[in-house]
Amino acid sequence: MGWDDDSKDQRVNNRVRLIRDGHVFKKVMFVACRTTNGLARIRNKKKHKEKEARKKGKRCML
Repeated sequence: MGWDDDSKDQRVNNRVRLIRDGHVFKKVMFVACRTTNGLARIRNKKKHKEKEARKKGKRCML
């Protein structure tokens, strides 16, 4: 299964294999920044940096 323009990514292949094998995934198996809480933390950090930059009269680039 796939598309003609699919590139080979071993990480994707491993996950597909685990799913086919019936593996049970847990939150701790994933990088924190990719979870809902992790994304919220990144957004809050960006907002804080932008707010601090506005106080200093600079534009924040994250």
